[in-house]
Amino acid sequence: GPADDDSDFDLRSTFRIIEDEEIAGCPALQSALWEVLDSWSTKDKRMVLQFVTGSERRPAAWTEAISIQMPFELDAADTTSATHMLGTLPQAHTCDNMLELPNYLAALCALRGVD
Repeated sequence: GPADDDSDFDLRSTFRIIEDEEIAGCPALQSALWEVLDSWSTKDKRMVLQFVTGSERRPAAWTEAISIQMPFELDAADTTSATHMLGTLPQAHTCDNMLELPNYLAALCALRGVD
């Protein structure tokens, strides 16, 4: 089946993607995320699957969802907060197929004084 196939695949064609309001409301970051993920090798995409779902095996198309959220708070007036966010790694919750991303774009803008 598709889970045993070593051929390349597209995460958005394999999973229903659920994005929270934060990432859906940040088209530049959303676009950058998918540009990077889509360009990765099959091996790297399988590592993303392992990180987010706990398994590198693909499910049958659209039978599972991946939730992408940006839950981390940023105090844009506090450069320490922005610096901390830039050093924060993505987190995953495999029970819920959830990927939590820091808002790196907001942190960079805060450090550079850009709204």
